[in-house]
Amino acid sequence: MRETNKAKQAFEDYFGLGPGRSLQNLHQTYTKAAPDSVPTRHLRTLKQWSSEHNWQERVAEREAALTAEAMEELRETATKTGYALFFKRIADLNVLAELLFDEILTEDKRWLPDVKQIGAGEFAERVDIVRFNAGLIGRFLDALEALATEMGERKHGVEVTGRDGGPIEHIDIEAIRKKRWKDVEETLARVLAEEQLSAEAVTDPGNEE
Repeated sequence: MRETNKAKQAFEDYFGLGPGRSLQNLHQTYTKAAPDSVPTRHLRTLKQWSSEHNWQERVAEREAALTAEAMEELRETATKTGYALFFKRIADLNVLAELLFDEILTEDKRWLPDVKQIGAGEFAERVDIVRFNAGLIGRFLDALEALATEMGERKHGVEVTGRDGGPIEHIDIEAIRKKRWKDVEETLARVLAEEQLSAEAVTDPGNEE
């Protein structure tokens, strides 16, 4: 039987009542409204429409579809959020590594002022020296290790949909990692060489004959 517009409106109103819906509740709602604003004010008509147009089956099908749609949206949101957090961690660690790298290249950060006593007793002398900042190098290496660990989650690259449906962003993880470690090796080789030269330049007169 063809479903009339009034029957369609009644079904939508019935579905809109939510989980506690019933024909009796719908009937009570209609009886409290103006006569010309509702499809019918007769409970018998509502029961007839419900039976003829399979309201219960349609409610079950629509609720199942809405549930599936909501779950899909949750999965999509979780996936996008996961990628966002992943790239934020990468960005934060990269900023930290860059900051520490800049400090390594800054001489007064790489070498710290210190004092050393040469000799003993009345012949002791206080000598101002500079000390290699090994802790700075250690923090830099820790940041790189954390960065490599995060980036290791995607061995060859990561593709995600761009923001607001924009172009897909591709990151070549291996290329970034190789460049980073090449910079580290060159810098460490230079600063360690400087440390050795500095250590050789500071002699202890107490050991001289």
